[in-house]
Amino acid sequence: MFRQANRLFLIELSDNNLRTIADLQEKIGKLQSLNKKINKEIKEKTARIENLNKCFIYADIIKDNKSIYEEWNNKSIFKESFYNSHKDKIDKYKRARAMIEKFTCTSAIKTKDWQKEIESLESEISRLNRQSQSVKEEYENINHIKYAVKTVNDDYGIDLSIEIDKAINCLLYTSPSPRD
Repeated sequence: MFRQANRLFLIELSDNNLRTIADLQEKIGKLQSLNKKINKEIKEKTARIENLNKCFIYADIIKDNKSIYEEWNNKSIFKESFYNSHKDKIDKYKRARAMIEKFTCTSAIKTKDWQKEIESLESEISRLNRQSQSVKEEYENINHIKYAVKTVNDDYGIDLSIEIDKAINCLLYTSPSPRD
């Protein structure tokens, strides 16, 4: 077990150009930070997709209430009376238009553009998910090594971190690669 854990650890250190246990800990911190950043990007893109999907609903509301709104907007006489009798539809139209503007920075209805953006965001999310999975796998490999080190420390009473540091130093000066 000791030799196997030592060898796995040395391979992982070599693959990542890590020279000490401290370097390994720093690598773990970087992986955690990277994964946190990736997850934040995924959440932002997912929220953007949700907002764009809402825009389709708002576009339907605008379409359904457009004729009443335009009739009210073009009135010069009895405008208030017309508004009061069609308040719900006019207000729905205004709210929907405002929400589209909030989400897209324009009140124009551009469903084709929204769909293209959604597809692009979904593609980016897929790429980010693959990247996140790769980071998680690398992190799991490192955690497996940490677990093996702890097991050796606990079961055999050997401070493996010191032994690994010795082995790394020995390898640095005697062998081109820990895989030899």
